[in-house]
Amino acid sequence: MLIHHILTKVNWPNGLLTASLLVISPGIACNSSNTPNNPLNSADQSGISGSVNVQSDAPSTQSILVDDNPLYSLEGHTGRVWAMAHSPDGRYLASGSTDGTIRVWDLAEGQSVYTLASHDGDVRSLAFSADGTFLVTGGDDGIIRFWNLQSGDEQMVIQAHNQVVRDLAFDPLGRYVASSSYDKTSKLWSADDGTLLHTLQGHTDTVNTVAFSPSGETIATGSGSVFNSPADYSIRLWDTASGQEISQLRSHTDNVRELVFSPNGVYIASASDDRTVKLWDVDTQEVIQSFRGHESDIPGVVFAGDGGILASVSYDRTVRLWDRETGAEVKQLPEHPSQVWVVSYSATSNTLATGGNDGVVRVWSIH
Repeated sequence: MLIHHILTKVNWPNGLLTASLLVISPGIACNSSNTPNNPLNSADQSGISGSVNVQSDAPSTQSILVDDNPLYSLEGHTGRVWAMAHSPDGRYLASGSTDGTIRVWDLAEGQSVYTLASHDGDVRSLAFSADGTFLVTGGDDGIIRFWNLQSGDEQMVIQAHNQVVRDLAFDPLGRYVASSSYDKTSKLWSADDGTLLHTLQGHTDTVNTVAFSPSGETIATGSGSVFNSPADYSIRLWDTASGQEISQLRSHTDNVRELVFSPNGVYIASASDDRTVKLWDVDTQEVIQSFRGHESDIPGVVFAGDGGILASVSYDRTVRLWDRETGAEVKQLPEHPSQVWVVSYSATSNTLATGGNDGVVRVWSIH
């Protein structure tokens, strides 16, 4: 059994906390007795539970309004922002960077409440648990780290992949964590003890993205071509319970960079380096809309508003909003100074967050 004793520094609202972490071999939970008051405990936790909220099919709307100026421009990262996610209650935003750190931002105050540092190399992926208690992070070191946000401590460490952990997702009930990697696999883990439940194999190159359906019964993965293997630009659907492949969706002609289910589970949106966002009907598994306008790779997409709007980000430095039904571009936010890599949306706080090469996290208010 390999045991490491790690000291990590955490930015606390009242100063700098040095937490002592005991990290045991993969999948073994590690608890720390150092448990200061949690700044996240003051957040309104109403509406957060382990139940799945499957919304009815919302009509498309073009009445969404986004301020041209960001609500916040959050500075602190010293490298590219690779990953972002809102907490379930919309109060907090987590960001991961090439500087090797994860920052948790309080969106009510516009300031950082945690800086978490344990990864060796870039932090490329992160996800909140359904109740907002845990944050999982992954990166270049192939490791998945579980952070307890009630204490700021690292709770569990899994040596998950032998290549970069490219994406992470918590299932809606908080039971599982899915990971995707440059090692051409996606894996399903127990969120309780880190046990490997399934290895999803079939992609012939890097698996860039992974997402759970709102019911948690289906996992979607998207692939690309990084290692000069046979090009695999497919989207694959998997049964969560069995780990078996259900089907393949093919239309993109370049890397599939991100997948997201609509809030009602009726649609999947996919972002690609072929400069398109595509909307898929989950039942028919057909493309029903293609969104065109970006002039470079599209690494991120989310559903916004009531699900009738999509927001995408691109290396062309733009953030664009699209009408789901018509495919029309309804809004373009002011250009970022450099490539935009990631986007996150919270329906609870009505905020859209974007990040990219300049290391700044921009938060936009949506009405």
